[in-house]
Amino acid sequence: MVSQAVYSDIWDGLLDVARIIRYFSLREKQFQRLSWGVRAVLALTGVGAAVTIFGFFPNELVSIVGCVIVAVVVFDLLIDPSKTVTQLKIVNMQLLKLEEQYRSLWEKAKADLITDAEAVNEKQRILLEMKEISSLVDIGIDEKINQIAQEEAFRTEENRYAQQT
Repeated sequence: MVSQAVYSDIWDGLLDVARIIRYFSLREKQFQRLSWGVRAVLALTGVGAAVTIFGFFPNELVSIVGCVIVAVVVFDLLIDPSKTVTQLKIVNMQLLKLEEQYRSLWEKAKADLITDAEAVNEKQRILLEMKEISSLVDIGIDEKINQIAQEEAFRTEENRYAQQT
C-alpha cells in the first residue's frame, strides 16, 4: 500500500511533467512564430532589394535594405529558431512517454499494486529521465509562459482525475 505522502508526491510529479510538456509546447509555438517572422522579413527585404536594384526606389534604400537583410540573417544564424522548434518537438515526444509512465505509476499506486519504496524508486527514475530530456534544449525560462503552462496542467489533470473518482 502506498502512503498518502507518496501518493501526493506522485501527483505532484504528474502535474510537473504535464506542466513541462505544456511549457515546451508553448515555447515551440513561440519559436515557430519567430521562425516565420524571420522568413517573412527575409522575403520582404529580398523583394525590396530587387525593386531597389531595378531603380524603383532611391539608392539610399539599397543600404537600408542591405543592412536589414544582414541583421536578419545574423539573427537567424545566432538564434536558429527552426532548429529550436525541431529540438522542442523531439523533447516533447520524449516527455509524453514519461507522462504515460507517471500515469501508469499513479494507477498502480491507486490500485495498491506497489509499495512506497517501489513507487519512490519509480518516481525518482522518471524524474531523472525528465531532467535529462529537459536539458537537451536550452531556451531559458519564460516565467509568464511557465505560469500559463502550470495553470493549464493543473486544470487539465484535476479535471481528468476528478472524473475518475
